[in-house]
Amino acid sequence: MNRLSILITLDSGQMVPLELFGQEGTLFEISQEEARKFGEACYQLVEGKRYEYRIAADYRLEGEVVYPSQLNKATGIKQNFGKNYFEGA
Repeated sequence: MNRLSILITLDSGQMVPLELFGQEGTLFEISQEEARKFGEACYQLVEGKRYEYRIAADYRLEGEVVYPSQLNKATGIKQNFGKNYFEGA
């Protein structure tokens, strides 16, 4: 299993840790220079895959492709749609 740790900066300036877990070869981090050059994000996910996530306990993820755990709202599944493409995170 692959793991990608991301620090999210909120509007307030506070940093919140987010961890994504996926199959080997599905989570990537590219340099800021490469991301700028290609108009991408530094964090890359392969579309068409499912990822487990964990965010700080006081926060939760929401969205059409996010499914929070019923046991712990700070964890859940992020489902990417599509096939064999990369998505910036």
